[in-house]
Amino acid sequence: MTPADIVPRQVRHISTVVEPSYSSILSLARVFAQAAHHRLCSKRKFCEEIARHECKAARIRAIRARINASKETKKKEIEEQRRAARVADIHHYIGTNQNYPISLSSLSPLYNSEASDVEADPLGKTFLPDLREHLLPRIASALRARHQEQGAQDAIPSLDPSYLAFKDSRIFSHKIMRVKYTTYDVRRDEDVIHVNSDVCNIMIPNPHYGDDPLANHPYLYARILGIYHANIYYVGESVSGIHDYTPIRMEFLQVRWYSSSTNPKNSLGPTSASLPELDTVFFPPVTSPEATSFINPSIVLRASHIIPRFRKGRAYKDGQGKSEMADDGMDWKEYYVNRFVDCDMYMRYQIGFGVGHWTEGQPPHGRRSPSQKQSEVVEPRSESLPRPPQPGQELTSTASPDNSRPQGLDIEEEPPQFHDSDGEGSDSEGSDDERSDSDSDADPEGESDEVDTLDDDEVEMHGY
Repeated sequence: MTPADIVPRQVRHISTVVEPSYSSILSLARVFAQAAHHRLCSKRKFCEEIARHECKAARIRAIRARINASKETKKKEIEEQRRAARVADIHHYIGTNQNYPISLSSLSPLYNSEASDVEADPLGKTFLPDLREHLLPRIASALRARHQEQGAQDAIPSLDPSYLAFKDSRIFSHKIMRVKYTTYDVRRDEDVIHVNSDVCNIMIPNPHYGDDPLANHPYLYARILGIYHANIYYVGESVSGIHDYTPIRMEFLQVRWYSSSTNPKNSLGPTSASLPELDTVFFPPVTSPEATSFINPSIVLRASHIIPRFRKGRAYKDGQGKSEMADDGMDWKEYYVNRFVDCDMYMRYQIGFGVGHWTEGQPPHGRRSPSQKQSEVVEPRSESLPRPPQPGQELTSTASPDNSRPQGLDIEEEPPQFHDSDGEGSDSEGSDDERSDSDSDADPEGESDEVDTLDDDEVEMHGY
């Protein structure tokens, strides 16, 4: 017998028409649920045991709801990444979700006593100061653009990093960043960069390469430690009398820089493809001030293929690094930069010679780019152009007095003479029309019994 069988028909009729609260089905179902729990207990302290079973059931329902919610979140993230993969006219894409927040109080011992471990980390000591220093000029540029749209003419004064505030005192972490780029054959492609994976190295243009191409490497290499975004606003006075508290979304990357150990003169140039070794890089000590920094994702060129130089061994034999945030315990002493991983990567090292490439600097080792070659083309003078031989003319080479260029052509009344290697004339063969007529008379069917043969010299030349 079910609870619905013992409920009066009038109550069921009223409950379905008027309001569900008039129904006794829920209360009876609760009674039967307690009876089911009562059968599972020992009948001694059944109240406590029934309460324990109800707590377990509630906890299981909460876990199931959390799992279902995470599945829905993952489905939305996957669909968001799929849509981003189809967009080709953007530089990069970082997710808009805020599922993985990081509280800034956890990075400062002033608000959290447990943050002493973070403070002891070499990267944790300078995380917030470096982040504020990086974001300050970007927020100033964004505020300047916003005020210009609103018609404000006052210049933005120098901003104070201490007035830079984060909404809800949180930043949001991401695992994936998509970098779009133009390939060497002028097509669009993308690199999917994933933190804490093998595809976490990037390359960016070297701003000092144009100053001295022979002394500087064209690219800088780094490993991404974190992909973040934050909603930032400036609580101070940006323009006289204006306080703008509208948050601005800012995306930033925490990177650890590689240092090059290869001479740029030996790594690039016409003979770079035949070098016995690739470019080599290494990590400077994580405690050095230039080891890590924050960068704007918009300057990332594409992902870089960096592989360990196994022969040199690991940097730490015991596997215990100096920074948990950098995860440097598994570092190698040196790495190779594989510029031959694909066609586009190879052409990026042939500066100025790839379709769609453009550079401010000069190609290495005095090589000329196609644009330079085109600018160096000189129009020849008309008097130096030899005229093609016309019927009834003979081409004779007359040396100029200074032996620099031919003076022209001598026109002759007689028809051109064709000489054999013996120096004898070949006038007896006649013109082309006469030979064609004689051939047609000799063989009216258009066929000839003669077979063309090749001399020994011609056989060697053609490779038969």
